[in-house]
Amino acid sequence: MEAVKAKVDRASALRMAKMVAIGGALLGILYGYDNANAGAAQIFYGPDLGLSTAQAQTIVAAVPYGILAGCILGSIPTNYLGRKRTTGLVAIGYIIFCLAQASAWNFPSIIVARVLLGFVIGVSLIAVPVFIAESAATAKRGRALVGYQLAGVLGIILAFLVAMAVNGADDSYNWRIMFAVAAIPAIFLLPLILKLPETSRWLMMKGREAEAEEVLRMTEPDVDIEATMADMRAAIADEASGSLWQMFKRPFLRAAVFMMIMGLLIQLTGINAFTAYGVIILKDMGFDNVQSLGMNAAINFISFLAVIVAMLYVDRWGRKPIMIGGFGVMAIGLLMVAAAFWSAGGDGEGFNTWQKVLGIAGQTIGMAAFNFGVGGTVWAWASESLPSHLRSYGATILLAFDLLANIIVVQWFLTLGEAIGLATVWLIFAVIAVFGIIFVWFFAPETKGRDVDEVRLYWENGGKWPKEPIPAGANLNDLE
Repeated sequence: MEAVKAKVDRASALRMAKMVAIGGALLGILYGYDNANAGAAQIFYGPDLGLSTAQAQTIVAAVPYGILAGCILGSIPTNYLGRKRTTGLVAIGYIIFCLAQASAWNFPSIIVARVLLGFVIGVSLIAVPVFIAESAATAKRGRALVGYQLAGVLGIILAFLVAMAVNGADDSYNWRIMFAVAAIPAIFLLPLILKLPETSRWLMMKGREAEAEEVLRMTEPDVDIEATMADMRAAIADEASGSLWQMFKRPFLRAAVFMMIMGLLIQLTGINAFTAYGVIILKDMGFDNVQSLGMNAAINFISFLAVIVAMLYVDRWGRKPIMIGGFGVMAIGLLMVAAAFWSAGGDGEGFNTWQKVLGIAGQTIGMAAFNFGVGGTVWAWASESLPSHLRSYGATILLAFDLLANIIVVQWFLTLGEAIGLATVWLIFAVIAVFGIIFVWFFAPETKGRDVDEVRLYWENGGKWPKEPIPAGANLNDLE
């Protein structure tokens, strides 16, 4: 009888793990889809609504503005309402605001819808990874989180494919179809979330230990329940001892500055200029709508493969070599795009075959290098480079400055290109990528092979690893 019960429990846990993974993938697709959708749809809604370049840019940038606000405030519902309820509200918000932007009739109405959609996305960036990490069984957790990241790239590819499918339709409604399609994954997601339980960790945070134990038995029937709950109590107590203010005091001020600069660097290399304005860039080279959309889908598929390769080798090669290589190869790709635009004079009619090949190859190399060596690795760094009670604050700082730089790029890319030429803009991005190489070389800790609790010693020792082994749990200041 016990054997039958254990078999049933394991089968139930397996079903729940699949549901968590599917739910995370659906939300990842939503996030990635919108990341590219507005830029791709711009070639349709711009003429239909009679928008200027500045207005079209603002529509694309409206979501990052909302995301920044959502990320800042996202921990409030995540911690107070719970992971499940917040993720459910995120799904409802996606449905409402995706359909609202598809129904927009002028510039102000689409801006309001997209800012609110961005806010929902920002909350999802806080709530969803936590919900996945805490809901998935330990053995499946990494796979579920990887699935969420990969789904984001698939969402980008999907946005370009949908744009290709509606390209022949009338411009008065083809872009509305593109925006409305984003609601479909959220519609499928909502009933899935309702079937999932609240996470055991959140229930422990609220002192509801009996319910937490019941959820643990549902999700991980083979673990030592008492030991797992004791570990959660200790981790929750440790995290409660941290505060954002501690990040701006020694010895972790250096870590906070490092996170700020890294957050800026990973966006100021122009990666989201490729994502948001990839279609416009290729049209400037002389390609038509379908060609531009199809090539962007292909380029992002190569980026998808690069993410998979990075995940296979990041633990083998180390964080610093991959990050330095990523910035280096990205700089080469950006210089290739700059050379293509410079030699053609930036006029779509002036691009010959070799200049088009050079520009496409540069864009492909730049995006693949970012996804392989920068985009994923930096978030692993954020989770490894600080002690547990400050880890979430370090990731928040990194995300905030990443979003700030994203807003700058998306809001001003086309305007700056018109003012100084796109060749010069790409050159500026390449110089920033070179600065990224130098910054990582001199200031980043290599966390490969080191225990996460050991990394604090790097910051406590003024940005250098101690020469002598330090006893576990010791503080450098106590040993002086």
